[in-house]
Amino acid sequence: MDIQRGYLYVATGEKYIEEALTSLRSLRKVTKSVHATLVTDEPIELPEFDMIKIVQLDNPNPEEWKSGILYKVLALQNSPYQQTFFVDTDTYFCASCEELFRLLNYYDLLICHAPSDVSVVKVNNQYLEGYYPYNTGVIVYNKTAKIEKLFEDWLKMYQLKFKDYPHDQPAFMDALLFNPIKIYVLLPIYNFRTPHFVTLPPKNVKILHGRPKNFEALAQKINPVLEHGAWHPQKQTIFTRKATLKQKIYNRTPKFILDLYRFIRK
Repeated sequence: MDIQRGYLYVATGEKYIEEALTSLRSLRKVTKSVHATLVTDEPIELPEFDMIKIVQLDNPNPEEWKSGILYKVLALQNSPYQQTFFVDTDTYFCASCEELFRLLNYYDLLICHAPSDVSVVKVNNQYLEGYYPYNTGVIVYNKTAKIEKLFEDWLKMYQLKFKDYPHDQPAFMDALLFNPIKIYVLLPIYNFRTPHFVTLPPKNVKILHGRPKNFEALAQKINPVLEHGAWHPQKQTIFTRKATLKQKIYNRTPKFILDLYRFIRK
């Protein structure tokens, strides 16, 4: 029987399983009650996970890293949850993201843009310029017939066009063209891709995604800045425009105080 909601990791091999454990530990620090599942290809004892699901890839691609991408899509199809919060292994939670589960009452799938991926989808032997990928390293989704069909087509497109597509993201976009999915595109605070240039709203980053030397040190550089800005990966700093005193107060004022102020002014 499916569990209502939970977090899904996909990893094979010692390196990626250790990454998944690091991500899971960061998640448990910021979210009190978490059910987490690891999908992997060999039996393993990991008490940090609530569930371990063994899934085999029947027809691996000769290119090993592409087989890993195929396996990721296959694993998403095998989620034990009605509402799944999938993250790549190279992620780190800076804050709780439980609010995203509530958005699944209104959307089929939540995802972020890929800040630097300009891979182009190929349809009917023609490239579809201007249609650039979402990042598939953080996906929150409902288990529905529509989503199951999307994932089936995603896997199929990648298998059919692996020579055209450098990775899984353009194949996802290809499948999305032919599936009526209600998608909400999240702010980059839910999928902060390092080491890329990223534009940020005046909100704390909640999920770091990449392989920096130290996740906690990176979070400390990014999150004290509650102003609209742009992250410069080489300089390891956020550039901001000069905010007015009113904007600074607004950005740092808790929401319930702002709501009370608006109510009094009515």
